[in-house]
Amino acid sequence: MVRGDATAALSGFTDTEWATGIDTVLRSTVFGGITGSQSAKLYITYEADYDTGTHTEVKTVRFPISATSSADQGSRGASLAAGTTQAYRYLADIPDLSADSDILDVHFEITAQMSAAATNGTFTTGIVGGSTSPAFRTHTSLGDTAGTFVIYRPPVDALNFQPNVAQHLLITPATNALYGVGGELVVTYKYSTDEPIQTETVRYMVGQTTTLNNTASSKFLLSTVISNTGL
Repeated sequence: MVRGDATAALSGFTDTEWATGIDTVLRSTVFGGITGSQSAKLYITYEADYDTGTHTEVKTVRFPISATSSADQGSRGASLAAGTTQAYRYLADIPDLSADSDILDVHFEITAQMSAAATNGTFTTGIVGGSTSPAFRTHTSLGDTAGTFVIYRPPVDALNFQPNVAQHLLITPATNALYGVGGELVVTYKYSTDEPIQTETVRYMVGQTTTLNNTASSKFLLSTVISNTGL
C-alpha cells in the first residue's frame, strides 16, 4: 500500500465548485513489474462553517458483510474452494437518504488470503440478481501466501445495490481457493441535517499483537463510547 498527499491538487476551489463536483483523475505508473487489481481511495478531511439552519451535507458510512455459512459472523471461517460461491448478507440501513440520486459513491471492500499455487487465479463478485464484477486477479503463483484487497462498485438500481433493503453479495473464486474472505460495504451520500433519524459510523482501533503465529491468543480490552441519543 502506498499513499500520496493530494492537498495541493484539491486546494483553491470554491464552495459552489465542491457542491457541483470536482472531476478528479488519479494516474499510476508501474516500473519493473506487473500488478493486478489496482485500486485507490481518496480521503478528504476539511473544516466548514458551523450552521444551525437546515442544509445538505455529505457523509460516509460503513456496513459489515457477513457470510451466511453456518457458524460464521463476518468473514468466512473455512476456505472457499474454487468454483464455490459464498453469499454474504448485509443491510445498508440509511434512513437519512432521501433518494438514490443522492448516493455519491457505493463500493464493497473485499479482502482474502491466498495460498501458493502453480498458477494465478481470479474471483468474481456481484449482488444476487444483479451484475457480475470483472474477474479480479489473485497472484497465487508467487510461491508464497499473500493477502488481496479489491474494490467492487456495483450499479445503483433495482437489480443491484438498493439502500434500506436486505441483500446478499456473492463471491466466487476460480482456479484456486481463497481463505478468510470478507469485507465491508461503504456508502457516501448527501443528506439533510434536519433528518430526525440518521446513520453514523465511528471506528475504533481495538488492538494489535506482535506475537508469533501459533502462540497463545491475545485479549484486547476497549471502552467504546457513543454520545448520541436514541441508539
